[in-house]
Amino acid sequence: MMEERSTVRLGEVITVVNGKNQKAVENPNGRYPIYGSGGIMGRADDYLCGPDTVIIGRKGNINTPIYVTEPFWNVDTAFGLVCDQSQLLPRYLYHFCRFFDFECLNSTVTIPSLTKKNLEKVEIPLPHVNEQNNIVRLLDGIQAQIAISKQMLAKADELIQSRFVEMFGDVRDIDKTVPWHRIDEIASTRLGKMLDRKKQTGNWNRKYLGNHNVQWFKFDLSSLAEMDFAPEDQREFELRAGDILMCEGGEVGRCAIWRGQVAECYFQKALHRIRCDSQIVIPDYLVWVFKMMADAGLLVEHTHAVTIAHLPGVRLKALKVPVPSLTLQNEFAEFVTSVESLKSTTQQQLDRLNTLYASLTQRYFVL
Repeated sequence: MMEERSTVRLGEVITVVNGKNQKAVENPNGRYPIYGSGGIMGRADDYLCGPDTVIIGRKGNINTPIYVTEPFWNVDTAFGLVCDQSQLLPRYLYHFCRFFDFECLNSTVTIPSLTKKNLEKVEIPLPHVNEQNNIVRLLDGIQAQIAISKQMLAKADELIQSRFVEMFGDVRDIDKTVPWHRIDEIASTRLGKMLDRKKQTGNWNRKYLGNHNVQWFKFDLSSLAEMDFAPEDQREFELRAGDILMCEGGEVGRCAIWRGQVAECYFQKALHRIRCDSQIVIPDYLVWVFKMMADAGLLVEHTHAVTIAHLPGVRLKALKVPVPSLTLQNEFAEFVTSVESLKSTTQQQLDRLNTLYASLTQRYFVL
């Protein structure tokens, strides 16, 4: 029996199964899934790895392990890690692989890559299988709670969308008794511009948001850039509470309402600022109109000439949206607020679970 905190190299307790080209076995109705480093790619009539095997990317997604409970075929961009289960439990290996940073083994400077030789040299703490089983049960339990929390967050957004349709109808066919308005009739808009840092550092350091800071209905403020400029020259790009910021490119339409989270903050190019006429429309309603229209593919023109999806300012201004009474808008906004409160509680729980999982894997897997 091994010591509780003994360590071994992976090559001593696993067999690394190289992937192969799938053409000879590929069949849309095949019995077995075909896996690449990013997940299922198709079906096959044969398999290379048995059930309860961990997949790790040979190229591409080398830091995203996958646990597979059924036999499968792996392509040549993915390794199958088959455990000697008398010494190493597959689920224990899976949690270790989620913890370990395989980027430190990256053998290229272009596409992230692993070699079988380097993979087999990785050291893993190896307690007795009984202790491994205890660790797996604990970590699996936390992962299950994390999955439930994520499902609850997704269901909350579905609930809001269902309420929108119930109150206003499908944005592709809303009852024409609801008035429709062009955006430039109900709001002022402004497309951001490049706000370059000056070479010298002055006294006008100001934070600004880029496209990557805007997510659906919230902002990622963990990486705000700063610039030097005289603020009187840039006031048209300063945000006010209640402004909507929308992505002009990338995931077109992705938007959130600025609530004044950061004092004196500005917005960069590739973002539209939409400032509602409060006598006609409220931002808490309008962002969900944009979400529903984005999901329905109504924000981007689908022509052969369009290669990169984007929403130019002219098209945004001309975009027509349904605008019901303020009473109905506020009723919908109140519903959204109540659901968002539940989401906030669930997100806090999810954050705590992720922190707990990270601390436990640190405890069990740090050599």
